[in-house]
Amino acid sequence: MKALDAAVKRIQERAILETEDAGRYYEKALRLRAENRFASLHARFNTLVEMLPQAVLVIDGRTGMIKEANQMACELFGYPMQSLLSISVEELIPEQFKHVHTAYRLGFLSSVRRREMGYHPPIFGVRSDGAKIDMAIALTATPIDDDIMVVCTEHSHWKAPGQTASGAVVAG
Repeated sequence: MKALDAAVKRIQERAILETEDAGRYYEKALRLRAENRFASLHARFNTLVEMLPQAVLVIDGRTGMIKEANQMACELFGYPMQSLLSISVEELIPEQFKHVHTAYRLGFLSSVRRREMGYHPPIFGVRSDGAKIDMAIALTATPIDDDIMVVCTEHSHWKAPGQTASGAVVAG
């Protein structure tokens, strides 16, 4: 009887271990699947952003540091990619507005919604060589994180929603 009890106990202990191992393997497989899905979505996002004819910046809304940018942003602001990704968005703002921009950025996080900013008042950016750029921008963010996506175009290339390339406004 003792031998039978010992054998049953060994079988039960082995079943518990195998069940725990199976659970760990299943959890690891789920985690790997989620990581692969995230990497795939991130790659698609980056491809789409690179294809856009506008400059795109993804900013950490709390710190103002530029986390992502497309090649059009590098060309618009005159920075190589690595340099652009190592600066704050406030470096792209004219000197006279830098002191208030942080408050605007943090304020945007407190009332997140999509915003298109046209030309009233004029919006300016600053290239790496110090030249001012007359710009139009659109801002968007998600409540999931504090990242802000900024889409920028030189004002001469910007057209309002419903406006044709010639500048005529189309009723929508």
